Amino acid sequence: MPRPSALAYLLNPSLANLGRAYVEGKLEVEGHLRAMIDVANTLAHRALHTQQPWTNRWLRPLSHTRHEDAAAIAYHYDVSNAFYAAFLDPGMVYSCAYFDTGEQDLATAQLKKIDHILTKIRVRPGDRLLDIGCGWGSLVMRAAEKFGAQCTGITLSKNQYELATERIRAAGLSDKISIQLFPQGELPHIGTVLKTMQEGGLETLDVENLRRHYARTCSLWVENFERKATRIRSLVDERRYRIWRIYLAGCVHAFQHDWISVYQVVCGLSGRNANGLEWSRRYMYPAA
Repeated sequence: MPRPSALAYLLNPSLANLGRAYVEGKLEVEGHLRAMIDVANTLAHRALHTQQPWTNRWLRPLSHTRHEDAAAIAYHYDVSNAFYAAFLDPGMVYSCAYFDTGEQDLATAQLKKIDHILTKIRVRPGDRLLDIGCGWGSLVMRAAEKFGAQCTGITLSKNQYELATERIRAAGLSDKISIQLFPQGELPHIGTVLKTMQEGGLETLDVENLRRHYARTCSLWVENFERKATRIRSLVDERRYRIWRIYLAGCVHAFQHDWISVYQVVCGLSGRNANGLEWSRRYMYPAA
């Protein structure tokens, strides 16, 4: 607790207040940050049951606008590729990995995830694939190189666009892949996704909950982040370092405790004959 002003945050120890105190440098954390998130959550839970009426206004959710959301997205992604490379796998995949047992390393699980997706949706040579949120291009490169697809990737980051384009050119895949920059996006609820798909004339064929996989993925990112702390601090200012440190640790906690989740959803045109549908999910696991 570097400054007495930290006491104001401890009078109302919500997760938001404690996180803000850490980001602003008014609280320090010794040891693993994930342990701090657990402690902060316990304090916040107790505060909800013991707070006085005069503190109620501190716990009201803050409103936000689309402009503020856009600024938050830009702040999240407006860091160098070297920053992400410090804690991601060598393939630079910034999404949920896929683990058979939970024992695989991050690089293996990320490649497994990509192959699982492409097998699940039955990508074939000559198919056209659109990857919205393609990041640094790992999935579209795999789809073009191994599965023979013609791919278009869309990313919301200029840094991602430039590196993805460079990687595609170096791999000799420029004739099979194009990358576009589209700086907008949101994360809808699974119920909204399924309802919108149905309204758009699509039939949901498979839904797979990957919450445990993302908790493990984020946990490995946190381990990399902590191990590369010196390197990462040289790439960003202290405040941004603290934001990312608590953000990644918070994601582990959130996925572990079902605050947030992630799903893979497969759909197809509705109205098709049932004879064209799969009997089981076995085709998704060709090696099984």
